[in-house]
Amino acid sequence: MRKFEAPMNECFILPNPGKDTMNISTNTHLTSLRKRLKAFHEDTYAATSTEYIILLILIACFVIAIVKVFGTTVSQKYKAADEKVTKDVTF
Repeated sequence: MRKFEAPMNECFILPNPGKDTMNISTNTHLTSLRKRLKAFHEDTYAATSTEYIILLILIACFVIAIVKVFGTTVSQKYKAADEKVTKDVTF
């Protein structure tokens, strides 16, 4: 299982007053932002989790639909079996 890890070593550089320093700092921040976006784009952990959640929801909907359709029939059969066992079996 791979967790998302972004490079954090360049994101807290504060610029000193001055035109050249400001440009260097801005470029550093943009480079850091590019690295983070690239790492986020290459990360597949969240996408896989989302796919599993969607699959789980679809299975749950399928089970609910089956229970709705066949629930009363199965319940009646269990009730009939219970009554027969209660009537025919003595301890």
